[in-house]
Order: sequence, then structure tokens, then C-alpha cells
Amino acid sequence: MPPIFGARRAGWLVMACAVAAFLGIGIARSGEPRTADERELWVSQRLACPVCDGQSVAESQAISATQIKTRIAELVRAGQLSDDQIVRTIDASYAQDLALVPSGSGLDALIWVLPAVVAVLAVAGLATAFLRWRRPSGEHATDADRALVAQAMAGMAGATDAVGVEPTVEDER
Repeated sequence: MPPIFGARRAGWLVMACAVAAFLGIGIARSGEPRTADERELWVSQRLACPVCDGQSVAESQAISATQIKTRIAELVRAGQLSDDQIVRTIDASYAQDLALVPSGSGLDALIWVLPAVVAVLAVAGLATAFLRWRRPSGEHATDADRALVAQAMAGMAGATDAVGVEPTVEDER
């Protein structure tokens, strides 16, 4: 059995390395944009079109979305505000909430993090339950238990019901 155990360990090691590599690539690629055009696109993707249903400013061709894109370009070219500040500035200038991405603090963060925490706890609970069910029970029938069952079975063998038929195990259920 040692070769199988070693093969399982190697498989888990390869899986862990692959996950670490994908996380590293994801983190490296998730950096903020570097050019002005990338910044404009990045900001416009985080704002909802005020007159369109379910579209970002970047996707929309509506007049108000085009005006917002122009304002974003002006603010990016000025270079005085960060991307988050530009999003907040434009969002504050409209009556409805245009931000498509939550702020990452307070109630917004809780709303986004809570489902993930619940999912992790649910998986952990299921894993614990399955491991408990899989483990063999330490309890076994004793001689006294066997004698009691034998006595009950012997009593059933001689008994008859009101019709004169001996009861079976299925009848007792």
C-alpha cells in the first residue's frame, strides 16, 4: 500500500502547485490599468449607464453614457484623481447609484463576503458529517443483546395472531 499512498500525495502536491500558479497569475493580472485608455475603459466598466438597463457606461451607446465617457476621459487626462475617485465623483453627480462595483467596506463588503463564508462553512460541515458517517462505529452487539434477540425470536415463533397465523418479521414493522 505505500506506493498508492505516495501517488495520492504526489497528486495532491501537483494540484496544490497548479492552484498556487493560477492564483499567482490572477493576482498579477488584476493590477490597475497603466495607460490612459486602459484607465478610461476600467472606470467606464465600473459605472452603470443611467438610462440603460443592465449595461455599463463602457457597453452603452446612449447619449448620457457617451457624455459620461467624455467626462471620464477629461478626468483621466487631467491626472489629478485616482480611478476610484473618478468613479465616486461621477457617481455623486447623479441621483441614482451608478457604481457597479461595491465599495469594499462596510455593509457592501459584508454582503459580498457573507455568501462565500456560508458556502465554505457548509462544505466544511458536510465534510465533517461524511467523515463521521464513514468511520466505523465502536459499538457492537453484546452477548446479552444476542440473547435478548434470540428470546424475542423464540417468543414470536410460538405466538399466533387472532386469525391463527404466526406473525413474521414483516408483520412486526
